[in-house]
Amino acid sequence: MGGGWNVTGPGPSTFGIGGVIELEWHEANQPRRFRIELLTDDGRPVEVQTPVGQQPVVIETNVEVGRPPGVPQGTAFNVPIAINEFLVASS
Repeated sequence: MGGGWNVTGPGPSTFGIGGVIELEWHEANQPRRFRIELLTDDGRPVEVQTPVGQQPVVIETNVEVGRPPGVPQGTAFNVPIAINEFLVASS
C-alpha cells in the first residue's frame, strides 16, 4: 500500500491508516477519546458513499490502557491503531 503518498488516481484508491497513540503515565486507567477525520488539503471533509448516502470519513472511539503492576512510574504506554481499508475517489 505504501506510506506517505499524496497523489492518487486516476480513479478510486484503497488505503489504510496505521499509527501509535502514546499515553503518558498519568493518562493510564482512564478512558481517552480518539478521533480521526479524513480532510482535503483545504480542510474540507472527505466524503464516501454509504448505504445512507454521502458521509464524511470520521472514526471515533475510546481507548484506555491499564497500568500493570511493577511498571516503573513515568513509563509511557502505546496503543497501536490499524484501520484497513478505505476506498476513496481521487479528485
